[in-house]
Amino acid sequence: MVEAIVNYVQTNLVSLGVGTGAIAIILVLLKQGLGLAITYEENIVAIVKAKIFELVNEVEKSIEGSGLGELKKSTVFTQIMSYVPSIFKLFFTESEINKWIDENVISMKLMVGSITQTEADASVNALNSGSKTSTGTVTTEKTVRKA
Repeated sequence: MVEAIVNYVQTNLVSLGVGTGAIAIILVLLKQGLGLAITYEENIVAIVKAKIFELVNEVEKSIEGSGLGELKKSTVFTQIMSYVPSIFKLFFTESEINKWIDENVISMKLMVGSITQTEADASVNALNSGSKTSTGTVTTEKTVRKA
């Protein structure tokens, strides 16, 4: 039995070497490709978050009045969904977009002084747990897509 294995290895040494080398090259390429994909996803998310920040500022200026938070949020959500190409929507869920909108609203309220840092921290903690925040914003858990 051992002699048969040694014979097989000796006669197929080149094929085994080429096969092993090919597998190693494929693994290296997969690892590099995965790293590029993660970086690409992070860039897309950063672009979407920046656009959300811009839209929140625009909507806050254009829709004035208290008690209109849901209208403002739905306006930002609709605009961001029309801004993002469909293929990129594979990288995040509806609840993540809602969370990013809420985070921007909290940041804006902190910047203008309508809430304190303690209130902002409590709101972010509540936001991360998925419950209603002290700023009146709520996240949804409805997932529209995830690859």
